Amino acid sequence: MAIDGKEILSYQKAIDLSSIVSITDKEGKIIYVNDLFCSITKYTRQELIGETHKLVNSSYHPSVFFSNMWQTIAQGKIWRGEVKNKSKNGDIYWVDSIISPIVNEKGEIEKYIAIQDVITERKIHEQTVHALFSLTKEPGGDKFFSNLTNTLCNILDVKYALIGKYLPDTKTIETLGFSKYGQQQEGFSYSVESTPCENVINQEPCVFSERVKEHFPNDPYLVELQIESYIGVTLHKNEEPVGLIVVMDGKPMQQISFKEDILYSIIKRTETELERAEQQSRLKIINQELISAEDDEKARIAYELHDGLGQTLAAAKMRLSVAESKKDIENIEKLIQQAITETRSILDNLAPKRLYDYGLYRAVLDLIEETKKIKKIIIELNYPNKLIQTTISDHVKFNIYRIIQESINNTLKHTSATEIKIDFKLTGKTLKILYQNNGQKIDAKILNKPSTFMSIKRRVNILTGEFKVRSNKNNNVQFRYIVCLT
Repeated sequence: MAIDGKEILSYQKAIDLSSIVSITDKEGKIIYVNDLFCSITKYTRQELIGETHKLVNSSYHPSVFFSNMWQTIAQGKIWRGEVKNKSKNGDIYWVDSIISPIVNEKGEIEKYIAIQDVITERKIHEQTVHALFSLTKEPGGDKFFSNLTNTLCNILDVKYALIGKYLPDTKTIETLGFSKYGQQQEGFSYSVESTPCENVINQEPCVFSERVKEHFPNDPYLVELQIESYIGVTLHKNEEPVGLIVVMDGKPMQQISFKEDILYSIIKRTETELERAEQQSRLKIINQELISAEDDEKARIAYELHDGLGQTLAAAKMRLSVAESKKDIENIEKLIQQAITETRSILDNLAPKRLYDYGLYRAVLDLIEETKKIKKIIIELNYPNKLIQTTISDHVKFNIYRIIQESINNTLKHTSATEIKIDFKLTGKTLKILYQNNGQKIDAKILNKPSTFMSIKRRVNILTGEFKVRSNKNNNVQFRYIVCLT
């Protein structure tokens, strides 16, 4: 049965209401768009007519993608594909596109018609599921929160994503991950008072698709970060709030329910990682307390030796200066002087007083000179001036000094090295130390002995750092220590 004109108009109306429709000439210039095309792209009909679809190109697809499309439709065939476009105001949208040639009576192509269905929500859902599955199936670690916030920014198309730990005593949030446009930013702490985060911590609904600043006019960060929309969900432990996950944007947020569902879907894994981070922090504190107790005991012994044995030997030397036999006195003086020197060496190993009196640079220099007296070895030190001028807490410089001291001791004990090179490099608050020698590669069994490198690893870990060991092409061992000075 033939289809009359009214039915055709009905079909056209149905398509216009449900799909984006555009018609171009043979060269691809737009000659017709329906109302939905204008609504989705945010361009007026006047702005679109005469232009090509490059006007909404998001630059996501490679040029070969569109080359294949043109090759297909130029042959009179129908092309179908999913295209990522960008509207006039910068919003990203996906379409499932069908492009068909329109031919004349001679079968020659005169125009092209494109009928597109918006599939943005489906694409975001697919990308979200894939990205979150890839992320959450990986074992947890220090970078979990930064990776997750970066991922949330990218897949939810928001400006900011934040994961924070709640500190009830001060009523503040300490950021564990804070991303802007998928790039990790420096962490910070802030009070939740008079902020939307206070609602989240109080386990109240906190979803604002727009004008969030109007609801929280006393929140300085909303103004500073130019936040327009906000979604926050609560993290719990034993039904008590311990943190939050937040996404924010500088413009009204679309697909609010979908994005809120995504945040709820990752709560359990984030809570697990938050607990893991807390346990790691507690272990770090215990580890630090153990080392501090060990160092305090060494300091106590050192001062006892200094006030006891050291002074006694010095007094004995003075009294022997009045003895009768000069030769006997000289021999005894040599033995006593040797004992004093050895005692001072023991004192320095227990509690390097010069470290606190003159600073890290002088202490390392003296350590190098003392090492050269014990063994014939060349030690090269590169220590930048800006590091000399940097204020370092006693706790941090003590651990750095011990790292260098124990590295030198291990070199002398476990290698046949004749040269050592120590390079310090300061970048912001991060100190990188490259320690290398020309001895043979250290055996893995020795490397894992608690009495050798495990102590260094423990100290590096206390300073929130990284410990790496490798050998170069000459099989010479290299250690890289990266520590935080704060």
